[in-house]
Amino acid sequence: MNRSLLLPLLLVSGSAFAWGDCEHSARREATVDLGAARKLMLATGAGDLKVIADAKATQVTASGKACASSEELLAAIQLRTGNEGGTPTLKADMPQYEGSWIGNTYAYLDLEVHVPASLALALADSSGDVDVEGIASLDAHDSSGDLEVRDIAGEVKVVDSSGDVNVRGAGSVHVVNDSSGDLELSSITGDVQIDSDSSGDIDVDKVGGNAVVESDSSGDIDFTGVTGNATVDRDSSGGIYANDIGGDFVVRVDGSGGVSHHGVKGRVDVPDDD
Repeated sequence: MNRSLLLPLLLVSGSAFAWGDCEHSARREATVDLGAARKLMLATGAGDLKVIADAKATQVTASGKACASSEELLAAIQLRTGNEGGTPTLKADMPQYEGSWIGNTYAYLDLEVHVPASLALALADSSGDVDVEGIASLDAHDSSGDLEVRDIAGEVKVVDSSGDVNVRGAGSVHVVNDSSGDLELSSITGDVQIDSDSSGDIDVDKVGGNAVVESDSSGDIDFTGVTGNATVDRDSSGGIYANDIGGDFVVRVDGSGGVSHHGVKGRVDVPDDD
């Protein structure tokens, strides 16, 4: 079938072409003056993204390499700055492609963004790996690709469609939804809250507060070194393991996979058949 469509080039490029080919390339750069603002809205498309905090920085600087299969598509890859409701914005404009699903057609932008360490970041990323380190807080909506997060002073909030999520060091973590891929959350000062996880293992290690998994469809859940309570409201399949829990360990509904625990200082409440 050769159906003509208008769709983001991300869908056409695919893993066979993007992040490997670079027939046409150009540098892209942008600067965002924050003024008194302490939050940035960052929207990126296909390509890898790295966000690096700098304690001495007073503005946002972005630079990267744009790659495309044609000069026309390359010219459509641009960085735009603006302001929405008083919040500075930085967006990567990516081309729309009208044509066939078949063929070596691609466009992507690998981007590195340097920001003040005091910055709160609201991130929307469509495709490619994301690496964020050292900022004040992160609210990430990530469609595909791995998400690596380190040393965040405040909350990390995540909505993720596919790819692994690894958070090492944060004030707290709130995973609103994770469709596929493993969750690895470690060295969290406060609470860990996971609302919904569809597939993939959940590994929660070294948590200073409580750790709660409200709904997990498949994959193992492993709690280790949780200072407060460790709770699973509903688990459909996969094992549940709890080790060195300072508070209570509670599993309200467990489908299959079994439950085991060791070193729980508080109350243990698990289904009778476990």
